[in-house]
Amino acid sequence: MPILSHQEKTRLEKITPLYSLDFKCTGCNKKPNEIDEYIEAAEDLGMTENEYVLQEEGTYNPSNGHFLCTNCYINAGMPAADVNQGTWVAD
Repeated sequence: MPILSHQEKTRLEKITPLYSLDFKCTGCNKKPNEIDEYIEAAEDLGMTENEYVLQEEGTYNPSNGHFLCTNCYINAGMPAADVNQGTWVAD
């Protein structure tokens, strides 16, 4: 699983066109609009499920749109990167 520096993650978020991304959980292969937790949270915040992933999902990988939903993140052992290494993101 890749680890991106905060600077690299921010750069990728700025240059990657959203239409080219395949938003999906790499654990269960569900899209954000298929995950109840994301549907409800997005509705509460007045945004789409993809926008929710972009803005709120800590495992979101800006280079491909992949992330781990909460259940898959827990099942993966709740991976994290050392604060000096950067941010852990889904493959």
